[in-house]
Order: sequence, then structure tokens, then C-alpha cells
Amino acid sequence: MTRLPGLRRIPPPAGVRAPRLGPAGRIRLLGAVLLAAGGLIHAGTRSAPPAYRDLAVSVTACSVSRSPAVAEVVYTVANHGVEVRSARLRIEYRDAAGRRIGTDTGRVAAIAPGTSVASATATPLPAARTGIRCRITAG
Repeated sequence: MTRLPGLRRIPPPAGVRAPRLGPAGRIRLLGAVLLAAGGLIHAGTRSAPPAYRDLAVSVTACSVSRSPAVAEVVYTVANHGVEVRSARLRIEYRDAAGRRIGTDTGRVAAIAPGTSVASATATPLPAARTGIRCRITAG
């Protein structure tokens, strides 16, 4: 360690030993700092909002057939932006009590700016239900 001229080291109070890190301690400290920095960077990338702010999704129809038990959702995706967009959507089917009874993924490709695209997705259900609701979120 280089000492600057005119500066002197102040000794710790009597009975107190100055902490020192050995080579293993320095490596552990460096690893902890790198892990913390990496976690913060990862959290920042995971919390970034998806690029769906210019898209609007509306459910046109939500129905279920009895035999076989199949839920179907018809939806429209509108692009209010200035670029061609595609969308990947998460679809949840819920019963009258609000319990999730099925999920699916919908995809719409190449939605031109200022236009809307209609699409539909059908999902088998474990049992026939009445009064289902369909919920769509960006995925």
C-alpha cells in the first residue's frame, strides 16, 4: 500500500483490532458484489414492460360446448401504433365462481398499424361448465 506524504495512520482504540480481509475474504466479497449487481440487472430486465402498449385486445365471444367440453374465445387485437406488431396472448377460462378451469395461448402475427385482426382459440376443458368467462392478458 502506498502512503501519501504527510498522512499518518491512526491506530484503533486499545483492545480493538482492525478488520482485515485475506485473499479468500476478498474473493468472497467480490463474488457477493457481483451476484448483487447481476441480480439487480436481471431484475431490471425482467420488470421492463412488454411492447404491447400500442395493442388493444377485446373479447368478442366466450362460449363452451358440452360434448366434448371445449371452451372457445373469439377476440380482436387492434394496433394503435405506427409499426407492424404481433401479439402473444395468455387466455384464461374461468367458471362462474371465478376459478380458473383452463388456459391457452393465442398468437396474432403481422397486425398493420391502424388495423384490427380477429382470431379465435379453442381449449379442451376437464368437464362441461356453464357460465364461463374468458380473460386475455399480454403474454
